Amino acid sequence: MTRIMAATNAAGLTLMYAALAGAQSPAAGGGVGASSLSVLAGVAQNERRDLTASPLAFAGRGIDLTVNYARAIGSFTLDAAVQGGARRLASSDADPSSSERLTEGQLHVALLRRIDGAAASAPGFSVGLALDGSGAFTAHDYGHAGRPISNFVLGSAAIGPAASWKQRIAGGAATIALAAPAVAVVAHSYSVINRPTMGAELRFVTPGLWRGAGGTVTYAPADDRATGLVYRYRFSLLRYDDVQPVRAVTQSVSVGFTMRFGARRS
Repeated sequence: MTRIMAATNAAGLTLMYAALAGAQSPAAGGGVGASSLSVLAGVAQNERRDLTASPLAFAGRGIDLTVNYARAIGSFTLDAAVQGGARRLASSDADPSSSERLTEGQLHVALLRRIDGAAASAPGFSVGLALDGSGAFTAHDYGHAGRPISNFVLGSAAIGPAASWKQRIAGGAATIALAAPAVAVVAHSYSVINRPTMGAELRFVTPGLWRGAGGTVTYAPADDRATGLVYRYRFSLLRYDDVQPVRAVTQSVSVGFTMRFGARRS
């Protein structure tokens, strides 16, 4: 897990450097624009099945917290978000006594460029690359006396294409962003990790084994506003065809506060 997060951070810094380098070229068109910092809180719904922990599917709700930083650099947009939360998941009626406590954390870094070369703050389509790092820690309670709670882990760092569409609506701006992994490095525990000698091995996977998608729908104040409320719907889908497969679906609805710094466009 430590190596995955180190690789994710390094790749994220590479994307940030590429954005800054692009801003200095003539093609960037417009120089450095506004930056924004948003903090959001909401509720997430998880549906999850990890055969390492149990053959049953689990579902439940919990808190979802997000800190999002975005910067317009000419025709480029650098978008970075840290998300996390905890949920209590219940099993199906086949075994109502068992439950899981899921703790998740994600790092998302995307570098996008307007396809028409216009300023990043203007409405339109952008395409680029996204890096996603995640860690999911599952505490599985079998619900039987004398059987201890077992811990499992699934960590990943994936990179793939990303796209976004921005449009001004009702005095604000709506943005739809999508990303899908092309390749990934995964650490999946095949047994409990309660003991120091038990852990997860790193594995390089291709889309044939690791398939997923994630996206957001965000409504924020217009670019000429320095502060305001921001609303976001987020989803993620995962299908990992490992020896012990994992299926996961997450949806969340959040609201928060955003602040903008630097040059702004109306």
